[in-house]
Amino acid sequence: MIRWLKAHFTSHHVLLERRGTIAVSAGLAIFVITGFAGLGVDLGYWESVTRNLQGTADMAAYSAAIAASRSGRSAGITTAYAIGAKAGFVDQQGGVSITVNNPPTRGRYAGNQNGWEVIISQPQKLFFSAAFLSSPPTAAGRAVAHAQANGTPYCILALNPSASQAVYVQDSAATATLSNCSMQVNSTSNAAFAVNGGIFSADTLSVTGNKSVSTNSTFTVGKLDAPGAQPILDPYSNLQIPSYSCSGSPTQNVAVGTVPAGTYCHGMTFNGNSGQVYTLSGTYILAGNNSDFVVQAGATVNTGVGGATIILTNGAAVKINGGTTNMTGSTSGTYAGFVFFQDRNDTAAASLVGGSSQSLTGTLYFPSAAVAYNGNSATSACTQIVADTIKFQGSSTTRSACTGIVQKEITGYVTALAE
Repeated sequence: MIRWLKAHFTSHHVLLERRGTIAVSAGLAIFVITGFAGLGVDLGYWESVTRNLQGTADMAAYSAAIAASRSGRSAGITTAYAIGAKAGFVDQQGGVSITVNNPPTRGRYAGNQNGWEVIISQPQKLFFSAAFLSSPPTAAGRAVAHAQANGTPYCILALNPSASQAVYVQDSAATATLSNCSMQVNSTSNAAFAVNGGIFSADTLSVTGNKSVSTNSTFTVGKLDAPGAQPILDPYSNLQIPSYSCSGSPTQNVAVGTVPAGTYCHGMTFNGNSGQVYTLSGTYILAGNNSDFVVQAGATVNTGVGGATIILTNGAAVKINGGTTNMTGSTSGTYAGFVFFQDRNDTAAASLVGGSSQSLTGTLYFPSAAVAYNGNSATSACTQIVADTIKFQGSSTTRSACTGIVQKEITGYVTALAE
């Protein structure tokens, strides 16, 4: 009996030990499994935050490079911090740190003044993983963007932000040749730039939206930056029209010969009877509805020493539909380089369709107006067109970067994420 009790007690004691061991092991296993599951949740959250940080760094660097190329270094820095804040990452708040380096401090663009480096970091929260980690990890995103001048200077700039066919090479009779210059179309339309049976060639074509080229067209560009090209802001937006008075202004029909500079509130009509010749020198202001600059068939309009600038406001428009026009912008003064300068509050359409008898050397500025253009022979001097929209009719050749021409150079930038 004693032997049986001893044996039974020993067997039961071993069973209890085994059950205790199993219970402890199961508890540890549950703890470990739960811990790893919690760590997985934390890792997923940290990965999500890291993606947001990286995306924000990408956008901040990209936007900084664009802003700096337009408005200088301080604009780039301000923009980078603003992009971070818009995404919810405010420097020195909630542990967030944003570092903006121009030039970048490392990588292949280290030391490059056109490079922008943005680093955004933030300590992460500990949820289930607090049992494993004594301090929270830090998530970070880093990006470098580089802005580079886009090809040759721009001689054609269409400012309208959304129009379809903001630049239009009209039909099979239209040829637009940009020699040693480029074109920028700011419109976001899918047909912002359109060629319908015509011929177009340029060093660079940049379109914020996209192009539409029919199969019967000829389309030749050295570099195509479309869709997604960065818009180019109006390079002359700070230049205003001068003050003027219409008191005692000359009549509409101007006298043959040298035409006095001044204000013409009844417009200027160059009569083509008997092959009359007119010479312009200085600054001419045309103001008011029907106060147009009109060149009739048979008339010849030239510019003399020092060139000439025609300023249009309050509804005045340009109508060159015939005759011979050989005009060069003023060589000095506030409006140096401008052949035509139309008030940005004036939406009157401009017609510059003098064909091969039309030679306009300088800037044609119609920022809020539609321009119909057909002019300049293949041997013409520099022409720069800045307009709301532009339609090419007939044969047109424009050039830029010409020696001895007073003209502001318009430069665009290609900005890309580099690292």
